Amino acid sequence: MMYLSYYGLETNPFVDKFDKDKGYFSSNYNNMYFRLKYLEEIKGIGLFIGPPGMGKTYTLKCYLESLNKDLYKIIQVTTTNMGQFEILLQIAKELGVDPGNYFKSLLEDRVKEAIINLKVNYRKEVILVIDNIQNIKRSALEEIQYLIESDYGVNDTFVMIMLGEESFKDNILKITKFEGLRQRIVVNYQLTPLTREEVKEYIKSLLKYAGCEREIIEESGYTAIFNISGGIPRKINKIVSSSLMLGFQKKEKIISNETIMESKYEVIL
Repeated sequence: MMYLSYYGLETNPFVDKFDKDKGYFSSNYNNMYFRLKYLEEIKGIGLFIGPPGMGKTYTLKCYLESLNKDLYKIIQVTTTNMGQFEILLQIAKELGVDPGNYFKSLLEDRVKEAIINLKVNYRKEVILVIDNIQNIKRSALEEIQYLIESDYGVNDTFVMIMLGEESFKDNILKITKFEGLRQRIVVNYQLTPLTREEVKEYIKSLLKYAGCEREIIEESGYTAIFNISGGIPRKINKIVSSSLMLGFQKKEKIISNETIMESKYEVIL
């Protein structure tokens, strides 16, 4: 597109598309990645909390891509509209267990046996990932807790990674019936917004990745982007992408603070 070439960009690095090579290693990324590696070692449960757009899923994808698939079986569970049996059924299918006409208790046994079989006979660890954990139905979470509290405890057999928003920890996880799950969480990491300096570094890093070597945003513009976005990467992406388009329309070689302020009306934040 013309607005990209105008600023010396080969592509728009601010579109919401996964590419581990364009990542900016913020303190959030480094801290979360380190904790994921820690969970990998101790076979524990980790909870990673933060507002939407903070980079939780991006960091997780980078971590999962780094794993040797011959040594790990990754199961990613979607929580939308899934009840107790549905979530068990999805885990079973991911493990290659034929659900057949089993009653729930028998299917649970088959799931546990499959996890143990992978570990003992194939030296393969299971990593169970639940994204958007705040949307999980309580019955589905009860099923997850049951698998964890069985004789084949999480510390011995698999890693569980939960990603979500603060509401999960503040509301669902505080319910008495989930005390067992709460006690078994060994990593509880809260992602925080980028600082003003990190916002600048993040933007410049992505611009450089896309082929832009020169300065195209005036210095005060970074402060404006920080203030508008609140330091949330997904919002930063939308603001900068909109600013590139507006700056091109105005033929600005250096995108002005005024243009950046205008950009917030072009997007829904």
